[in-house]
Amino acid sequence: MCAILVKILNLMSCTIDLPKIYMQELGLQDKPVISASNLEEVFNFMKITYPSIFDQLFDSTGSAKQYVAIFLNGKNIRDLSISNKLIEDDSIISFMIPIAGG
Repeated sequence: MCAILVKILNLMSCTIDLPKIYMQELGLQDKPVISASNLEEVFNFMKITYPSIFDQLFDSTGSAKQYVAIFLNGKNIRDLSISNKLIEDDSIISFMIPIAGG
């Protein structure tokens, strides 16, 4: 029954790939796998489930902070105006924080 409801709602399985430091902060061993139909639902899930991490990745308007890179299946999606973009089954949403040094 649950699987049927997921298909009716067009929910797809997706993995949230967070930097290791955030995984440790959350006490997660495995990358979270959730059901969502678009990127906005993924971001809302993060805001509700991992508010401290969400606040480190996004500003008060819900836009990604300047230093955060977001990828959908390896493609840079820095422009979050596509937050209503539908995701495919088994998608991977990756958050990266580039660091530089000498």
